[in-house]
Amino acid sequence: MKKKYFIKLAFSLCLITTISNAQSWQWGVSGGSFDSDTANDETVKCITTDNDGNVYSLSNVGVNGLQVAGVNKEGFNGIDYMISSFSCSGEYRWSRVIGGPGTDEIQRIQTDAQGNIYAVGKIKRNGEAYFGGETGYDIILPTSSSSVNLNKQNLFIVKYSSEGELLWMEMPQPEDISYTDALINSKSLDFQVDDAGNSYWLCFIPPGTYADGAFVNTLEGNNLFIFKYDADGNFITASESEMQPIENSSMNSIPNMQLVLDHNNNNFYISCNKINTDIVDMDINGETISNNSFLAAFNEDGNFLWKIVSTIEQGSADILDMFIDSDNMLYLSGSTFDGNTLGETTFTSPTNGGFPYIIKLNAEGEVIWATNGSTINSSTSAYSITVQGNEVAVTGGFGILNWDGLELSQETNEGYDIYLARFNKQDGSIIGLTDIEGNSGYWDYGNAITADIYGSYYVGGRFDNLLYIGDTTLADGAQGRDFFIAKYGTENCDCSIPQPSFGVVPDEQNGSNFSFNYTGTTPYNTILWSFGDGQTSDVESPEYSYSTLGTYNVCVTVTNDCGDEEYCTEVEATTLGTAVFKNTLATVYPNPVDEVLNVRTEKALSYKVYSILGSEIAMGNLDAGSTILYFDSLESGVYFLHLSDKNNTSEVIKLFKK
Repeated sequence: MKKKYFIKLAFSLCLITTISNAQSWQWGVSGGSFDSDTANDETVKCITTDNDGNVYSLSNVGVNGLQVAGVNKEGFNGIDYMISSFSCSGEYRWSRVIGGPGTDEIQRIQTDAQGNIYAVGKIKRNGEAYFGGETGYDIILPTSSSSVNLNKQNLFIVKYSSEGELLWMEMPQPEDISYTDALINSKSLDFQVDDAGNSYWLCFIPPGTYADGAFVNTLEGNNLFIFKYDADGNFITASESEMQPIENSSMNSIPNMQLVLDHNNNNFYISCNKINTDIVDMDINGETISNNSFLAAFNEDGNFLWKIVSTIEQGSADILDMFIDSDNMLYLSGSTFDGNTLGETTFTSPTNGGFPYIIKLNAEGEVIWATNGSTINSSTSAYSITVQGNEVAVTGGFGILNWDGLELSQETNEGYDIYLARFNKQDGSIIGLTDIEGNSGYWDYGNAITADIYGSYYVGGRFDNLLYIGDTTLADGAQGRDFFIAKYGTENCDCSIPQPSFGVVPDEQNGSNFSFNYTGTTPYNTILWSFGDGQTSDVESPEYSYSTLGTYNVCVTVTNDCGDEEYCTEVEATTLGTAVFKNTLATVYPNPVDEVLNVRTEKALSYKVYSILGSEIAMGNLDAGSTILYFDSLESGVYFLHLSDKNNTSEVIKLFKK
């Protein structure tokens, strides 16, 4: 998922990129094993990028003949998982294989602002289990007899550096957890990581003592909790969810779940899908939910806020992925059938096949827009969704797919190819529909999608035989399917992304009126303002008046031939004469900072830089105008910039050092 840097102290800053020039398939890489019993399952489960343009994928893999991009890797047993990394131009960087003696599970990988990689999952412990290195092993977990309550911990959270170094691994279960409680009553469901490296991990656990005694679960039966860890792997807290199974259940009886976190308001969204009739109903705040699929929103303390549920006329209605943008908007993708509903949205199609959909919701659960495709003699899903700039994109596999007049088609019974569909984020209108061609008669699917800082998209999934990606032909070297990663965009890895910024002047007479002065990169190709209330403008330095009092996240997106970038600042529309502008003393960029920090101020200020432990690192004075502060000698981490003027007005800005 695309990362945001949203720091709410004295101001709010957000960086998101998208593409502005001609796009095409640039490159592709593949990997997999020769194992016939697991090869059909080898696919990219998740894909993400960091702020340097590097790409990271998570794939489930077999053992024999395992390789990625031609690099041989050691598999362990059954179904393992591989995290692999590539540069913006498709060069192999590193990979790590994690596995035990059986079917392991890793739900997702995430990155923080410094480009570190996090993963959570469940690993088999009925034999030695391994966290592999580039060669050799980072960690070997011992085993013991199933009758001995030792070495049965199987839930884990792990952190790697951007270069693939294993930084830490934590297992929250007690050392004496039983074989049954670990195998049947414990499950890792999903997680999210914020920019500072805090992890929010949705787990299903039995009663017991966790995190070396830091948390004791006294609830009867097996229940849902969100574990929080900091960037150093320290357990912070566990929050009980107000959504629980209606009866004591094993891990195989609860719905499939996904979790996303809104970094702006700290709300959580959990989607649930019942995969068969044996799945139990869920209880949310005293109400039984028996629907096939639903979405529930909770605040940071786990308290229920709202929900939307599906109703089924035919087939199924699944929520397969979610994404939150910088405006607190939530996007859902999945598959459904004609006549089915999700919340207040009823889906329609002229044909009977299953079809993909997208829904955009605000933070209160209100539908902003919805769109869906249609299929003929086939069923198609939108397996994964991402947002970059003013675009929404989904991926999946298709036989015949029509979406708002654009169509991709295969001959009947000749298999599926991979599609990438792009839409306008504001109104849901379709922008483009393109595909990756494979050999006729084989079944290929896009399963994961993300975007990088240069505005290119990355699609991951699985393919059956041959895949044609730009000038590259990928070949599945054995029976079953291999996984692939493909880039769709431009050759702009060495481009200079624009650096937008702006100043704000509130009206002294009316606290709901503002003048926005663009001060970022020029020249540019396009500029687009979003005022946080659904209204936009393409004027370089607009004036705007809010009709409703409140706090708004104002963003400007500027494009050049490399892509585009978004800069956001919070303003508060108030009553007459009391307007407040947050981040009044200075504008700083970029954040995260690499070597130099640019500070723009309209008056003389003094400054101090503190470490996260409170030690003063630097101090000095800033003249009105632009000043450069050098951070090249500082270690990567979190710092605080304290600014004050002669009237002792001050603010503190949280900085991330790469």
